[in-house]
Amino acid sequence: MSFLNPDEREMDLGQLIARGEEADKLLNGELVREVRDEVKLRIIEGWAETPAEDVAVREKMHAAFNALDMIEGVLRDIINDGHHAAVTRDQRQKALDG
Repeated sequence: MSFLNPDEREMDLGQLIARGEEADKLLNGELVREVRDEVKLRIIEGWAETPAEDVAVREKMHAAFNALDMIEGVLRDIINDGHHAAVTRDQRQKALDG
């Protein structure tokens, strides 16, 4: 699994799977995807309209764009943790079933 915070280390497989499913709905949901795309577009348009010499504003826009990518990355990590937890659960069940 990816980097788990202390609270995640205390979760059972079912909780990790549920979090992964929730993160998947968030990341891949139509409304959130639409909002994410619009925010990125506004950042890019704002950056393009900013004078080259206004480095501070351009840096803020760059940071905002990167922050959005970081949020997506964390959601993907949670989704992957959920997938790994599901595989582990299935393997354990298969071992019990013999």
